[in-house]
Amino acid sequence: MGRRAFLGAAATGAASAGLIGTVLQPVAAHAAGSATDDSGSSDFRLVWEEQFEGGRLDPEVWEYELGNIRGNSAQHYSSSSDNVRVENGQLVITATDRPAQDRFQPWPGARQVRYNSASVRTHGRRDFLYGKIEVRGRLPRGKGAFPAFWTLGHDFPLDNRINPAQGHTWPSCGEIDIMEIIGAPTARRAAEGEQPSYGQSNRVLWGTPHFYYAKGNEEGNGTYLPYRYGTTTEIAEDFAEAYHVFGINRSPGKIEWTLDGRVYWSVGYSDDPADQPRRDAAQAGLNRPHYLQINLALGGDWAGDVSDHLAEDGTRLEVDWIRFSQTPQQAAQDAAYRSRMPVLQNVRDIAIRQGEAADLIAAVTVDRPGYDVQLSVNDTPMFVNTGAPGGRNEVHLRVRDENDAAAIAALPEGVYSLYYTAIPKGATITGARVPTAPTARARAFLTVLPAAGLSGQHGAAVSSVALPAGHRFRDGSQMLADGSSYLVDFVNPHDPIPEAKRLVHTYRLSSSAISIATKSPFADIKEGHEHFEAVLWAYSAGITKGYPDGTYRPLSPVNRDAMAAFLHRMAGSPAVSLPSTEPFTDIKRGDQHYEAVIWAYQNGITTGYPDGSYRPTQPIARNAMAAFLYRYAGSPAVSASGAPFVDVPAGSAFTREIAWLKQRGITKGWPDGTYRPYGPMNRDATAAFIQRAVVEAGVTFGRG
Repeated sequence: MGRRAFLGAAATGAASAGLIGTVLQPVAAHAAGSATDDSGSSDFRLVWEEQFEGGRLDPEVWEYELGNIRGNSAQHYSSSSDNVRVENGQLVITATDRPAQDRFQPWPGARQVRYNSASVRTHGRRDFLYGKIEVRGRLPRGKGAFPAFWTLGHDFPLDNRINPAQGHTWPSCGEIDIMEIIGAPTARRAAEGEQPSYGQSNRVLWGTPHFYYAKGNEEGNGTYLPYRYGTTTEIAEDFAEAYHVFGINRSPGKIEWTLDGRVYWSVGYSDDPADQPRRDAAQAGLNRPHYLQINLALGGDWAGDVSDHLAEDGTRLEVDWIRFSQTPQQAAQDAAYRSRMPVLQNVRDIAIRQGEAADLIAAVTVDRPGYDVQLSVNDTPMFVNTGAPGGRNEVHLRVRDENDAAAIAALPEGVYSLYYTAIPKGATITGARVPTAPTARARAFLTVLPAAGLSGQHGAAVSSVALPAGHRFRDGSQMLADGSSYLVDFVNPHDPIPEAKRLVHTYRLSSSAISIATKSPFADIKEGHEHFEAVLWAYSAGITKGYPDGTYRPLSPVNRDAMAAFLHRMAGSPAVSLPSTEPFTDIKRGDQHYEAVIWAYQNGITTGYPDGSYRPTQPIARNAMAAFLYRYAGSPAVSASGAPFVDVPAGSAFTREIAWLKQRGITKGWPDGTYRPYGPMNRDATAAFIQRAVVEAGVTFGRG
């Protein structure tokens, strides 16, 4: 979207489906149900949807495109809530007048950038391949209003905000325009004499694919003009009059464009043997994962000039929901493609001290040989919405690759966007080329803390840690402990707009970034004990409380009732519905940990013994503890393997459960290669197992 050269008379070459259909009526809340289509299958199953719930865009999905990016347009993309916000369950993007002191020309002869608007995308967090993407929204009207729902290849380097060597540049990355219109003057402005530029209409919808084709010079570069693979369709009234559902349906052999559930255009990759080389290039560029982007541009080389009244007239784009669904066949095709993609592992938010030439890539790996991991860092979270010299505030690439230690050390305090890309070893993927090998892209945050670092006392509330200006713990009541992490909201303190209108970035701060002074809460376990940090973590997380005499008794075995209590607290101590008939003969109401044992029984974590007993005060064996944890995690699939330890042969009791513990890194066994399955679980080792399960393996109740 917005990368086209000026078309001139090209629009006359586009086919029009002439779709005049019934439209959906605008409503304040989400429309019920899902659009159907006539693409030949009704067996679509919802995979993901965005309902725009809560007070802001989900930071786990969305990021913001900021600045004046491309296309000789008249807008600057802003992060201010004046321009982009969640309102009444909808994403709303609004055009506003840019302050006079911030208006500028990107280059001599370019349009003046006089408006603020917004652009958001799922880049680095969620991408889409085979299936149907539908977006329900109401489009703006007005001269030069240029909204778009579109997709770009997942490894696109963001117009050089990522090192272009680390991705397929445009158009090689592929682009699919789900919806574009080029707004014409409103009735009021037309009556006042405002004239449309060529091709502007509030009723004409464009759907176009873009890709690299080496022999495409007669059409710009084989992607610009819609002579062959793009089209328009026109409806009877302005798109601003009602909500519509705009969609694409992608399969390996074709793409379909839909409006309100009806297919109005289709491009097949084997429909024209005479044009097969071009269609092969299209298939290579478009049959790869794409992220979704939604924006409201204003004018441009293709969209033409803009009205002087777009802000005054309240020009806005409203998005009600987004849905991605697949047929079983598309799901299988999608999975087959992704099985060939590299998977980036251990991508996490990182915190360093200012001046530290940290290795930001050391922990990140790829799940298969033949790939390198590369990184870029830009300053998206440090973007300011006004007050930049010359009026042009932009996002800058700050670190070009993992070898740029000097640039990493020179980063000022603040928060930055960190991008990892998995690329075939020795491959060049940038520039004009047809994509071949799969790649992967992931996004995280890099926080640069003061050179002096952060400090706190173990067991104290995290709110006692003095964070730099703009950073705030999401839950200040959490306790400091090694092996923990904390959500932090960052609002750029250097952005001159009111704080209430600034964008909030949320990152996860590991306790390893904080110098934590340790003071044991127990009289019998001190720093230096083998599992000291794990015990402190379990205590801080409320999983263990110790004994009334102030001891923990680390080398004592864990009884079966206490093991149930540990797991119940891990799950957040949910309420327990007490049974009318006791499931066990040897534990009853009023006994210690009775409710935790009942909870474990009701959730399939324990079954007790064949004689109907639970044996609550009997020490739990190491193999039974493995079974408890495995069932707590929802009994996940386990990769086929032989004996996980020399003393746990295949077919022995709880072999699968012990293998799962080992595969997830929850147990390491003993130095002699044994697990000692029938030995007791000591209390310190139990704390270590639980910490590894939660912190390192990400185990939660019902999911492991």
